[in-house]
Amino acid sequence: MSKSFSPVECHREDCFLCRNISTDWLEMVRMKRSVISYKKGDVIFREGEEVKGIYFILFGKVKVDMSWGDKSYIVRLAGDGRILGHRGFGLDSVYPVKATALEDTTVCYIPTELFRTLLRTNPDFLYELTFFYADELKRTERRMKNLAHMPVKGRIAESLLYIDFAFGSDLDGRLKYRMSRKDMAAMGGTTYESVIRMLNELSADGWISLKDKDIWINEKEKLENCCLNASSQAKQTK
Repeated sequence: MSKSFSPVECHREDCFLCRNISTDWLEMVRMKRSVISYKKGDVIFREGEEVKGIYFILFGKVKVDMSWGDKSYIVRLAGDGRILGHRGFGLDSVYPVKATALEDTTVCYIPTELFRTLLRTNPDFLYELTFFYADELKRTERRMKNLAHMPVKGRIAESLLYIDFAFGSDLDGRLKYRMSRKDMAAMGGTTYESVIRMLNELSADGWISLKDKDIWINEKEKLENCCLNASSQAKQTK
């Protein structure tokens, strides 16, 4: 593993932490935090490890996955300014998921004691974090339900939309991150072969375009409707 510590300063106004704590606490955060860099493929924390702090991504992209029998399922993607490790806070204080760098990534690490102090002394931070948790819970519950009942085509369409939501796309619709087909299978709860087949089908429909490892979203609304229709059909057949 090639983890390293870096003197990089955070100048990101879109950082969830810096945006929501008072200016009086920013200097304390800079003194107490650690800025840590990870190489692509490095594990930031593992499922079952004791929680000793929380992470805020300065630069980079991360996948968060959990064990599911003998397989793993990607439950979340996170990019610049986003939180990591929040799922581990609670009574047992262990991470229920694993976080892995999808590319070279630098994070701001806040020890648990400081994080709890920030929650007690910064009401705006606590307020925004409460809504963040609520949104995360709803999104996770919806994706888990779809994983159990939605047809594969709908799940792959949903995965493409989620990659776009998490990491963005260019003006021409090209997804900015080249998600591997293997990781897409872990997002959609399916096989590598099914991902290839569904991507080709979506391309034949004209909803996406494929070239090498790049994917363009041509018809975002149709992908969204595909997810909605598949979800509705799944509910009717339950």
